[in-house]
Amino acid sequence: MTRAWEGMKVWNLATRVAALSGFLAVASTANAFEQPPQYPVGVGTVYDSFYSPVPGLTGYLYSANLSDPTFKDFNGNSQFNHFNLAVNAIAGRVVDVWDAQFLGARPITWATLPVAYMNGQIDLGGGASIGNSGVYLGDMSIAQGLSWHFGPNWSASAAFEVFLPTGPFSANRTFNFGSNIFSFYPSVGATYWNHDTNDTFTFKIQDIISTMNNATQYQNGNAIEMEGGAGIGLGRFGLNKNFGLDIVGFALVQTDGDSGAGAAAVGALGQKSQLFGIGPQIRYNFEHGGLALKWEHEFDARGFSQGERVWAQMAFPITFGSVKPADGPMYTKASPFK
Repeated sequence: MTRAWEGMKVWNLATRVAALSGFLAVASTANAFEQPPQYPVGVGTVYDSFYSPVPGLTGYLYSANLSDPTFKDFNGNSQFNHFNLAVNAIAGRVVDVWDAQFLGARPITWATLPVAYMNGQIDLGGGASIGNSGVYLGDMSIAQGLSWHFGPNWSASAAFEVFLPTGPFSANRTFNFGSNIFSFYPSVGATYWNHDTNDTFTFKIQDIISTMNNATQYQNGNAIEMEGGAGIGLGRFGLNKNFGLDIVGFALVQTDGDSGAGAAAVGALGQKSQLFGIGPQIRYNFEHGGLALKWEHEFDARGFSQGERVWAQMAFPITFGSVKPADGPMYTKASPFK
């Protein structure tokens, strides 16, 4: 899952014809947008650290619609007479909860793969424009983690996720859904979920470490990403108790500046990016799964595109084993929406 879900930084492979804001460069022969993080920032906003305590497989489907009509430079100023990035992405994820115990937790393993239709266009003024559109495979991820349960309402997780450069990347395309890098995401999180009231709170924090893009010699600095949400069950208002309403959001802050010959060539050496988002979410729980819909409004972008995104997320059981009485947790209902 690539930075095309969230916004992009810019790199120029050839001699600059024109420069905007000291870091955007438009080349006569080739352009490419740097686009970490590969992780779809803002996706993990509900039950994010609640994995099924029951061994077995759970499937997840994610649909994201990104509409970004603005690109912000590193000072937060809008660029271009016209900028538009639209992405419609679908991703599948399979999570395996092991029938084992380690450090009081169940080991968990997962893999994710996205596909997207992407359309990006930039009006450079004077009748000139650049951009491209098409259907693209994204960068897949694999991960290993641990899932703890503490009583009926609290859970926690720790994981190490690796994104692979499986999506196509071309320096001759203005917009790429593949990133041409590896990136590493160590994370920890906690979730409170009251199964009687359907009230919930979840929070996750992760580090983002990326390798250099060898095609552009652009190295993105390390970043911290936080996301989560809090809400109540609508049964409190006499409605179906399986429904919940939340406020969700994310914060992505780069802690180290960009580096490499590519960053130096476009005036981005040492620059740091950031992006924030917030919005409402509604969820519906069913046995061993559920649905969620949310809208996140992006703001205070620096070095990223900025706009709106709408998510639809679904979880469903594939297989479940039995819980051994000796190590079975107090609550054995599976969860949606990682």
